[in-house]
Amino acid sequence: MLALLQESPGYVTAEKLMEELQVSRRTVYYDMEKINEWLRGNGLEPVEYVRRAGFRLTESCRAGLPELAARVRPYEYVWSPKERKAWMALLLFARSEPVHVQDMADFLQVSRVTALQDMKRLKEELAAFRLSVTADRKAGYAAAGEEGDKRKALAHYLSQLLTPANWKRFTEQVQGAVRSSLADRPFPLPDEAQSAELHRLVAACERSLGMEFTDEMVFTLTSRLPLFAARLRQGKTVKLDEDEKATLRRMPEYQGAKRLAAGLGELYRVEFPEDEVCYLTMHLLGARLNRLGEPDTEGEAESRDERRDRRHAEGQDERDEHNRREAPESRNKPGDAFPSNGETAALRELTARLVDRFEQLACLFFEKRAELEEQLFLHLKPAYYRIKYGLEVEHPMLDTMRTKYRDVFELTRKAVQPLEEKLGKPVSDDETAFFAMHFGGWMRRQNAVPVRRRRAAIVCVNGVSTSRMLRIQLEALFPYLDIVAVLSLREYEKFRRPVDVLFSTVQLQRADAPVFVVNAVLSDRDKAQLLHEVNRRLEAGGGPADMHSPPVAGMIELIKRYAVVTDEAGLADALSGYWAAAKANKPDYAEPGKPSLADALPASRIRIAEAPPDDWRRAIRMAAEPLVEEGLVELRYVEAMIGKVNKLGPYIVVAPEVAIAHAKPEEGVHGTGMSLLVVPEGVAFSPEPKHRVRALFALASDDGESHLRALSELTILLRKEENRTALTRPESAASLQTLIERSADTATNRERGDSA
Repeated sequence: MLALLQESPGYVTAEKLMEELQVSRRTVYYDMEKINEWLRGNGLEPVEYVRRAGFRLTESCRAGLPELAARVRPYEYVWSPKERKAWMALLLFARSEPVHVQDMADFLQVSRVTALQDMKRLKEELAAFRLSVTADRKAGYAAAGEEGDKRKALAHYLSQLLTPANWKRFTEQVQGAVRSSLADRPFPLPDEAQSAELHRLVAACERSLGMEFTDEMVFTLTSRLPLFAARLRQGKTVKLDEDEKATLRRMPEYQGAKRLAAGLGELYRVEFPEDEVCYLTMHLLGARLNRLGEPDTEGEAESRDERRDRRHAEGQDERDEHNRREAPESRNKPGDAFPSNGETAALRELTARLVDRFEQLACLFFEKRAELEEQLFLHLKPAYYRIKYGLEVEHPMLDTMRTKYRDVFELTRKAVQPLEEKLGKPVSDDETAFFAMHFGGWMRRQNAVPVRRRRAAIVCVNGVSTSRMLRIQLEALFPYLDIVAVLSLREYEKFRRPVDVLFSTVQLQRADAPVFVVNAVLSDRDKAQLLHEVNRRLEAGGGPADMHSPPVAGMIELIKRYAVVTDEAGLADALSGYWAAAKANKPDYAEPGKPSLADALPASRIRIAEAPPDDWRRAIRMAAEPLVEEGLVELRYVEAMIGKVNKLGPYIVVAPEVAIAHAKPEEGVHGTGMSLLVVPEGVAFSPEPKHRVRALFALASDDGESHLRALSELTILLRKEENRTALTRPESAASLQTLIERSADTATNRERGDSA
């Protein structure tokens, strides 16, 4: 809770803490009392609380907290229920002998009853990994199941305790705490020297494969590998199918895994059998990437840091960025470093199909599509192997993507169906969210018009797609800022260019400019608080001066009538922060300018054909008539829709017997809206039966984005077969309108529930 307050530049509401920590309001206030007692006992000011605005650390407390936190002793920290379960899981998997409940209770500093309750919940969670927990009065607890499933659970629970930002502190804390509680066997985490060697091994693997992993992936590997080695030393090995191993040996990553296994074997004095080398190959295949390059086949290539310093000195990074913007088609394609094989070609084709599918569902056409496909391939290749081998990663902002960016998320969920068909298994919501960030980031790209230019940099540990989306949000929020660099954490350590402000998804140890720790996906509340704090900082240095809204100025004048104001600037700053926080907390169930399905498709635009049209061209013209009559589109837009089908085929058929005709906004659109024509007999868009359509929507969007909410609601409606039947075989136009309105009500209720 203190970490959230320390990272926030302004007020943090109780609702925000409840959401982030998954606790009740009562727990928030109870824990805040305990925090204030602890702060006072250590000579720091307590947490400030302002009704409606929330909680905030004073500047003196914020400055003194890092030093105090570094002195926290293991027994002073109280683990949350989620952390306790994670620790229990790690203890089960990391020790060679079974663990007794008293060991758990002593280590976690809880009662025996609490430890038993936590173990009961852990058993329920482990069942999802196809694992069980055996219990014996003498032998204690032990995990039962396949070793591969145990490794998946081990990685899952480790990720709940470990983030890139707290790795070093976590390691030091764990070694001390565990050795004191379980003195007979230290926890298998690396010391500082081993950690440095692990990073060297991973960096060498990157160079040999011509890849650069995301910071998050490097931390994931360097934290998991010691635990995997510990399992191996205990004789617990993964067993893989012979055919699968034969496939993995043909991958370039297999050679990287062999070198990595050799280094790990020397470091931990254990031999990695062939199954374990192939298991490491799976992890390398699924590693999230920042970029691809040429593999270092000779082992003599310059290091990444040396290469980065040289490129920066030569100004090559700036020239590359210019070339990317001016001539994206000339760039090397991701995957060119891989051998030409059927798998890579198939994944490239699959990438194009995903983009096709999203364009079809979202009824839009991406500009610079080739560049989008290249970036998406960079993500899809490892995602494909992660899903194939059951090594999916967790998306840190999944809940936000499902709610704040629900439209894009729902469309992406449907767009990844070709990937699901190829793999023969579903794509998880976490993996879907990563794809959604790619599509959403590309959709919302815009050229910010500068007001007064300031320089900023972004530090993001979550990879390319997350970095792009964060950059787009910040450019929209601060049009007067030039984002001069988007850096990984390791790149930031070498970064020396002057900037006025830094945005980071993690705390930074070194900074020559104000640092604002932000979420990768900003909520309205985040944006309001960030806008206030950044403007306040920059105003002090001659930045934008319009930070205080008229209501604050009016409030100051009102206060001066009844009280003596000795620090008007300070009062204005405090009121501005309060106003921003209060404004951000107002409920907002729909983004402005995005009509619902019921708004976009009123009863006046729903028609049932009395006689079947001559062909699909006539059907499109009939479906679009209401839009033409209302002036939302010109006749040339209708012909453009027909032209798209002539050129691309029946791509507009999005569900059984349902199609959505559309074209580009610049082809004659003056407003956003939809119309619907139902043809009871159906109309053929090709000789194939699957292209026979009964419900034909015509869609117009004047900006390529304002129609997404309506489309998202339509997508949800079409999921259920009974809804599709009611849509394609209606009793009357009135029954169609009832169906549309009911779907809109359902979506609104879901949004309100998410906002509550």
